[in-house]
Amino acid sequence: MSASNIIFPPDALIIVSGGVITHADAAASALLGAARATAGMPDPREELAARGLCVTSRVLTGTGPAAEALLVSQAAPDSASQATRAGLERFGRALDYLPDGVTLVDRETMRFIDANAVSCRRAGLTREQYLQAPPNERTDIGRLEDLMRIYDGLIAGNPSVRVDEQMAMGEGGTRFPAEVTRAAAMIDGRWTIVVTTRDISKRKASEARLERFRAAIDQSGDAILLIDPATRRYLDVNETACRMFGLTREQMLAGAVGMVATDDPERQGPGGGDGVGRMYERLINAYPRLLTEEQNFFHPDGSLIQTEATRRAVPSGNGWIIISTIRDISERKAAQRVLERFRFAMDHVGDALTLSDRETMTYLDVNTEAARRAGVSREEYLRQRPGHRLRNTSPQALEALYDLLIAESPAVRKGEYELMQAGGTYYPCEIWRTAVNIDGRWIIVTSSRDITDRKRAETELQRRMEDLTRSNEELERFAYVASHDLSEPLRMVGSYTQLLERRYKDRLDGDALDFMGYIVDGSRRMKQLIDDLLTYSRVGRSGRHREDVAMDGVLDDALKNLEQLIADKSAVIERGPLPVIPGDRTALVQLLQNLVGNALKFAGTRQPVVKIEVEEGAEAPAGNWTFSVSDNGIGIEPKYFDRIFVIFQRLHARDKYEGTGIGLAICKKIVEYHGGRIWVESQPGRGTTFRFSLSTSLPDVGTGSDPGS
Repeated sequence: MSASNIIFPPDALIIVSGGVITHADAAASALLGAARATAGMPDPREELAARGLCVTSRVLTGTGPAAEALLVSQAAPDSASQATRAGLERFGRALDYLPDGVTLVDRETMRFIDANAVSCRRAGLTREQYLQAPPNERTDIGRLEDLMRIYDGLIAGNPSVRVDEQMAMGEGGTRFPAEVTRAAAMIDGRWTIVVTTRDISKRKASEARLERFRAAIDQSGDAILLIDPATRRYLDVNETACRMFGLTREQMLAGAVGMVATDDPERQGPGGGDGVGRMYERLINAYPRLLTEEQNFFHPDGSLIQTEATRRAVPSGNGWIIISTIRDISERKAAQRVLERFRFAMDHVGDALTLSDRETMTYLDVNTEAARRAGVSREEYLRQRPGHRLRNTSPQALEALYDLLIAESPAVRKGEYELMQAGGTYYPCEIWRTAVNIDGRWIIVTSSRDITDRKRAETELQRRMEDLTRSNEELERFAYVASHDLSEPLRMVGSYTQLLERRYKDRLDGDALDFMGYIVDGSRRMKQLIDDLLTYSRVGRSGRHREDVAMDGVLDDALKNLEQLIADKSAVIERGPLPVIPGDRTALVQLLQNLVGNALKFAGTRQPVVKIEVEEGAEAPAGNWTFSVSDNGIGIEPKYFDRIFVIFQRLHARDKYEGTGIGLAICKKIVEYHGGRIWVESQPGRGTTFRFSLSTSLPDVGTGSDPGS
């Protein structure tokens, strides 16, 4: 029953408590007189009855001290007035049992007239305490004037009802959300505002939860769609679905399922075609199970969207709702394609590859070559622990190595190990390892290469090197002994021939003297040849002292050794500053002496000009110095460039240019011993330039080895 429909009888109303009047309305004042009807006067019940008036009383509940409402009628109640008063009493009792708070406010005085038990309980007050406060203190409308304007609006628009959501006052000054309904009613000629306050805390909490749930759904990375299978229309979609399919929420809710294009011909057209209908039937028959499938859609711009769709049918009222969760797996599909290509590559390389998880010390993946070598299936290999096939490597040592790889990431460590193969035998392998961090997990990538053939080749090479070293040592001893043993007889032949020439010169004819000259010249040339051979054999001999050598000092010594020849030829020597390099000083002196001596020897008829220098910008990235010795001599034809460095090779007759043909071969051997190379640039008649590079770090040479051998 609304407040505007409450009908109060036209009788006087008096409220008494404790035997005295606490309230009397205008009709009661008219009956008793203004003085008698004032508060504090004695209970008028007997006086009214003596005057023949009908008095009906009602006990007011929830008011603290006992109080009664006295309804006074001019005559005995007829059936209509009795029904009215009975209805009023039932209405009053019902208000106290309502779940909502109900209050009556007098617009003229802006004071509470009455409040039901719920209103008092919520405020933690008695009815008298509740009625004493002004109405604006029970609402979040702070100013009384603002509340009056609302009440006046209700009176002006009567019988209209105003409903607001606002904060109401609870016990101890607390506040709670409420739905407040206000209506104006004319009662006893006065405007009364009937206010109903409903606590909507639970509803607001539910709405807040629903709002949070909606926000969470809209922020989900998956598209979520609610579909009515009967109409094949969208009931709701989240923001991700709109972004995924390039449509607004309004467009999707106004359209049908088929508006999102797919590459499945059975699910195309309005409503998604027969294929969508059959799918919805399967979902309903499968309730409550989920069904998942991969499905491709098309964006309005024509791009393909690869998705994984998970759907479930749920009952709703007399029908069903399809809940569809669609995840864009385009990136995952692309990653799978890359992974498949990587897997193909892994399975077709010649090395065994494994991926291990450092935390669990388990294999994550292995290629077919690894499984083939072990003689097991890939699945069986994955069940084994990393390192189980390594000889003499404990699990603890392997874990320590993995931790070191993680600390050094992304560096690669290489080592040689022995791995167990099918049949339980071991084979040598070279293993590369590195650690990579993938999604917060450290993965150890291991590649092992079978080096059985290489080891066999290395063993054979070592054997051959030992044979070669032994042969070189024997050759060196032979050369030294031979040169020493040959030099002595030659010296004796030469000495005695010269002695014969001096002693018997007058007794010998011209032919005899010529013959003796041939003997002496041959002995001298043979002695020079033996000395050059001995020098050649000694280049790179073990035991030579290697040190930092100032090449300026080396050149000084070489020129001093050639001092007489330089003077005889009136040669001009030009030189630039030379660096310090590591090497064999004696051999380097021999190198420059041979090259400068060659320049002087093959000067022709010109005054020799020889220039020795390090070429500008000649220090190569590899750490080599490039030297040059150039002259203005007769030059060399390009076709002989390689030949001149071969032992015993001569380009000119002995009677024109003397020599043994070993000098440049010795130069080549010295340069190679120092980790460099030598070459020539020349044109006939235009001079010659010999260039050679020397390393800034002398290479290691094994005992007895000879780089030129």
